[in-house]
Amino acid sequence: MKLSPKIINPLHTLLLCGILLIPFMSLPVMPSDYRPISIFFIVPVSIFIYIKYLISLKVKKDILILSFFVFFAVVHSLILQPLTTSLRAIVPLLCGFFSYIGINYYFQRTRVITIFNKLTILFAFIAIVGIIEVLAMKNLIPYSIKSFIGEIFSGKVSGRIQLITMEGSWAAKIIIFAIPIYVYHYCNKGYFYVSFYILLLLFLLIFSLEGFAIIGAALMFRFFPILFNTITFKYKLKYYLYLLLFIIVTFLIIQSVLSNQSGYAIERIYKFLDANSFSKILSLDDSTFIRVIYPYIGFLIFWDNPFGVGLGGYAESFNSYIKTIPVEYSHFPEVMGDIRSLSADPKNLYSKIFSEIGIIGVIFVICFLFLQLRYLKYNINYLPKYKLFFFTNFLLGLTCVIQFGSFAYLPFWFAFAVNSGIYFRFRKGLNI
Repeated sequence: MKLSPKIINPLHTLLLCGILLIPFMSLPVMPSDYRPISIFFIVPVSIFIYIKYLISLKVKKDILILSFFVFFAVVHSLILQPLTTSLRAIVPLLCGFFSYIGINYYFQRTRVITIFNKLTILFAFIAIVGIIEVLAMKNLIPYSIKSFIGEIFSGKVSGRIQLITMEGSWAAKIIIFAIPIYVYHYCNKGYFYVSFYILLLLFLLIFSLEGFAIIGAALMFRFFPILFNTITFKYKLKYYLYLLLFIIVTFLIIQSVLSNQSGYAIERIYKFLDANSFSKILSLDDSTFIRVIYPYIGFLIFWDNPFGVGLGGYAESFNSYIKTIPVEYSHFPEVMGDIRSLSADPKNLYSKIFSEIGIIGVIFVICFLFLQLRYLKYNINYLPKYKLFFFTNFLLGLTCVIQFGSFAYLPFWFAFAVNSGIYFRFRKGLNI
């Protein structure tokens, strides 16, 4: 699809603004916990691009599969759920779908290094914000500075490191989103920027169990035969060394924190250490209960309803299934609030797809992921120098939603849009 130069410049500018704003997940622009201001820039442009694709009959396979997935999910939900419930659930799906189209379009027409250089400057700024927060929390500078930062970027002040978000777990998500971008620069230049090490240190200090779960899942997926066998021994050795170094540094920081500090993270650690069973852990910590049980209930719903309950149907089914969980939860305010307001969500995008869209939706997603895997292999063969970047981007894209249940989560779509955008650039004989 070709657009006139007069149209391309405004489109690219809007898409660029949207991509640069992806890390700003908590700006008070909408009444929700996740507030992706990027969609206001990306989605309108992407709708226009999608219509042009349809008119020209040049819809590529990845977008075609997603189109079938979205169409089925929308019709399926409208049949099974009340209109208001369906519409609330359909909007995030459409936002995610169109965001993929827009970001994919941008990376097909723009060199990766161009946008990644701009994002790296942004992440360096975020690292500086983190340093300021640490200094304020240590009373080396006025705490009011941290409060001011929190109010500006999220309208909320947290007692933990929050960077430009509303709380620590969101800050960890931003750092995870930054990792593939820094790995790209490492592949390109042979070293990591200082801001990368600062962000990693901040990630460990935040001590987000959600963040560790995402990283851990990515490391486990790394050993899947279909991925592992494509990597040379040199890269495997580097991987083991980095993993060993990460474990050592994490252990040292945890030891230091346990011996010198107190607070939210320390309290959680001691809760886990004192518990004598997994069910005991779940009954002690509301965050852990929610992040384990909510996705689990999604898969229970799928087991009983293999064709799904329709978009938005998880919340209603949740109230029935939560009663079957043999863990005391009545002392968790958030859980009880979800039950009373019928507002629970699976906290895991894959659990949401299984429970709400069912086996047909799962098949579409598997087809999409296998197509992305094909793009990944082609990219690696075409430019093996960036192999580590391609893998990191793919794996963190795959795992970034294991603790997030919204289709509108842009880092998920960003990772796969970059992967496919690079693939189509290579097919055109262009470099990244």
